[in-house]
Amino acid sequence: MGRDLREIDPESSGGGHRELGFVSRLIVATTLPHSEPADNEFTRHSGLYDLCLLAPRRVGLPYGRYPRLALAWMITEVVKRKTSLLRLPPSLSRFASQIGITPSSGAKGTLALLRDQLLRLVNLTILCLDSSPQLSPYAFPSAFQGGGVHLVKRYLLWWDEPSPDDQDPYILLSQDFCDEILAHPVPIDLAIVRSLRSPLEIDVYMWLTYRSFRACRISRPETIPWQALKRQFGSDYAELRVFRFHLLQAIKKIINVYPALRLRDTPSGLVLLPYPPHILPGSSR
Repeated sequence: MGRDLREIDPESSGGGHRELGFVSRLIVATTLPHSEPADNEFTRHSGLYDLCLLAPRRVGLPYGRYPRLALAWMITEVVKRKTSLLRLPPSLSRFASQIGITPSSGAKGTLALLRDQLLRLVNLTILCLDSSPQLSPYAFPSAFQGGGVHLVKRYLLWWDEPSPDDQDPYILLSQDFCDEILAHPVPIDLAIVRSLRSPLEIDVYMWLTYRSFRACRISRPETIPWQALKRQFGSDYAELRVFRFHLLQAIKKIINVYPALRLRDTPSGLVLLPYPPHILPGSSR
């Protein structure tokens, strides 16, 4: 027997404005670090895959909430506009507001933090190392198997010196990343992503939304061992019991906005019962 996680917060409700957005399978599996890593290499374990993040040492890896919000905006733009060329708003302040960050100036203001995280994000490379991809729930295209992919091919940010042909800020995604996004977009509620305050909450919301399609398809309970969940989401936590506590706290927040979730906390792992997707493909804003 286990604890039905819907009993954690009896006041949960799912009302409010919804804003259709998208995330990709790759980003669901390759969650970014929650806090600043000590090295320029970071590995997540997802099923039978090792997903390795690499960045130039002088730039560093993206981490925390801000690059997650930026990625959600980027992927949503690709799906809605069917293009790898993303035209940015005329100012960093406008961009911050669009992705759910209140702009503030100064050395420790939100704009300085966002600028740093964007520079890290556009220089990120993802390596996908797998042994038996046909057995994994994350079946990535060949471009991601055993090789590295830059998320961004070229960029011109607000503080960069423009060339004569590039006067407006933009981000040009790599074709491999763009193709992966368009082939398998996962619908999410952007308003909810922006409302979640911790990176773990954002990661788990996106993962549970993605897994809802599998839960509906197999129509039976599925147990995800705690150790497997820690390998995927909990590299920042030294002890399993501490990670489990924080994961369940994150799920409490998510149930408030996604009350259709059906989960059970058991000693062996988190049991996913069949539950509907939060936003169905084809939904409109």
